[in-house]
Amino acid sequence: MLEMLKKYKPVILFLGKFFAFYIIGSFLYNQYLGLFPDRLDPVSTVITEQSTKILSLFQDDILIYYNEGYPRADVMCNGDTLYYIIEGCNALSVIILFLAFLFAFKAPLKNYLWFVPLGIVIVHISNIFRIAFLGLIILNFPKYTKMAHDVIFPGWIYGTIVILWIIWVKYLAKK
Repeated sequence: MLEMLKKYKPVILFLGKFFAFYIIGSFLYNQYLGLFPDRLDPVSTVITEQSTKILSLFQDDILIYYNEGYPRADVMCNGDTLYYIIEGCNALSVIILFLAFLFAFKAPLKNYLWFVPLGIVIVHISNIFRIAFLGLIILNFPKYTKMAHDVIFPGWIYGTIVILWIIWVKYLAKK
């Protein structure tokens, strides 16, 4: 048993650090969401406003309606709800997953100091465009909405994360 632990020590340490960071990050995220039980949290509000500005470049009459007493924002077009934003749209849970992977790998501090903020910004921008493009699909190709929401755009955001992980492991983490 001791020999197996020695043999797989790097894997066990990686998994331990990954899950510890992910569990603590998820707990803190849920605490954050608990601060906003009857309105959309500030990060989701920023995502809503930024993605709606991009969508407005392609479509007139786009408005945001914040639901009183409910953590949701409706994105409206010509008076009808086009789609709605909830906390799951803010990509914070995906960012926690991204960070858990990074911190599970040992790397020089200087690499963490620049790559973590850069990665968060890249995921944020990717998420804004993901939501805006989903709005365009709903408007112009409504029959593809479900596929875009359930398959294409999760692949988009998780694909962004995987590319960042590959860069981290290949070029920035200690070998």
